[in-house]
Amino acid sequence: MLRRSWGYPKGDYGRIEIGAETAVEESVVIHAPPERTCRIGERVTIGHGAIIHSSNIDRLAVIGMGAVLSLGAKIGEWTIVAEGAVVTFRQNVPAGVVAAGNPAKVLREVTTEDKETWEQGKQLYINLVKTYLKVGLQSLDKT
Repeated sequence: MLRRSWGYPKGDYGRIEIGAETAVEESVVIHAPPERTCRIGERVTIGHGAIIHSSNIDRLAVIGMGAVLSLGAKIGEWTIVAEGAVVTFRQNVPAGVVAAGNPAKVLREVTTEDKETWEQGKQLYINLVKTYLKVGLQSLDKT
């Protein structure tokens, strides 16, 4: 399992699950309150300074820099949440859309070009982790 994370995960008796090949960029805050689980799927990118509060983010999603996902928010597969967007309490953002604003609203569907661009970005992060492992960073094993 390869992950790159310089964020601040905090599980107060809750649980945080982060899928393989997910990038959690600098200054991200992830929080899971008691008896809740924050689930972040595989190959997700969470931008600098985002706040994720016990949400469910499906695989291949992109959470922009400074975005806020409130308690119980659900983000669909291949969904892009724009920079600075606020996904409100229990809001459901469906799969394959771009959402922006406060509160976040769907602007359009994700295009093939969007997917290709984000796949290149995700692969860059995966390659960086492999480079870090070669120079001595240790991989996290499932326990």
